[in-house]
Amino acid sequence: MDTTATMHIINFIKGIGIKVDYETIEKETFVPGISIKDGGIIVDPTRLKYPGDILHEAGHIAVTPKNKRKDLNDNVDAFAEQGGNEMAAIAWSYAACKHLGIDSSVVFHADGYKGGSESLIENFDNERYLGVPMLQWYGMTFDAAKAAELQVEPYPHMTNWLSQQQVLNDPLTEKDKMISGEPYRPTDAELIQLRADVRKKLGVYNQVGMHESKVQYGLLKQMLGECGENSWIEPPFYCDYGFNIIMGKDSYMNFDCVILDVAPVTIGDNVMCGPKVQLLAATHVLDPQERNFSGTELGKPINIGNRVWLGAGVIVCPGVTIGDEAVIGAGSVVTRDIPPRVFAAGNPCKVIKAIE
Repeated sequence: MDTTATMHIINFIKGIGIKVDYETIEKETFVPGISIKDGGIIVDPTRLKYPGDILHEAGHIAVTPKNKRKDLNDNVDAFAEQGGNEMAAIAWSYAACKHLGIDSSVVFHADGYKGGSESLIENFDNERYLGVPMLQWYGMTFDAAKAAELQVEPYPHMTNWLSQQQVLNDPLTEKDKMISGEPYRPTDAELIQLRADVRKKLGVYNQVGMHESKVQYGLLKQMLGECGENSWIEPPFYCDYGFNIIMGKDSYMNFDCVILDVAPVTIGDNVMCGPKVQLLAATHVLDPQERNFSGTELGKPINIGNRVWLGAGVIVCPGVTIGDEAVIGAGSVVTRDIPPRVFAAGNPCKVIKAIE
């Protein structure tokens, strides 16, 4: 064990307000020589293998909401996983390495991170930062874009070493996070049940014959967050949750349409959608390692204006707004906002001409 590195790390952790004590640890712990007690760190120097492990465990404590830190004991990793905070702790650890002037391999050593240490080092050292959106959400740093907007120093500079969040008596559920566009865990029991519930209704909706349109319309009203007067979706139709879909009046979607409504999807009045239109609010981070480590997903809202016509097979990507009275050509992939009263088409979809 490198005593100098260990003391350097421990002095930093104490300095930011996380308690560190030395004690003999008799039991087996998840990280050798380290135990968590009441939001502080216990270190047994005789059993500690890697000084960097202290820094990573401090990262878990640091990204935990401040009124929950005292509740952390040796459940710290489980607590962090439940909140999707593993990547935030990793990003925190790297920022701490840069701050302390120590090599990132001290934390990202070969015996940790499920064999992904080299990949983590390569990503971070090449400024492909993972977990920074979570740190920014916790009020601890800013990504490059936000930092430029605020004219402050970006990550790996930290504005706060400890999370500024608090968990209220009624904390955000994974459903709340999903709807608000924050990273959420789709494996949450409530979300699993909500998806199962709407699939049961979709199963009936997609099987009912045309002569039972009143039954179908009743189901549609039950599934969607709002369904305006005289609006209709031809079966088969598929969606993730239904409650995130707001459909105006006198709108129509043809056969085999898909809406991934992990974020709000708003369809205006008098909208026409051809067969196989897809409105996809679901997305993921681009980096494969962060996708695999975090276990979280994201959603970005989609807004379709009034009197819009989406041709057959149009795909609308997450976060897109299509202006009133726009027409999107068949087979287009809409990756960016489309202004009102234009004809746009292509992959990626581009404005072809204004509609006079």
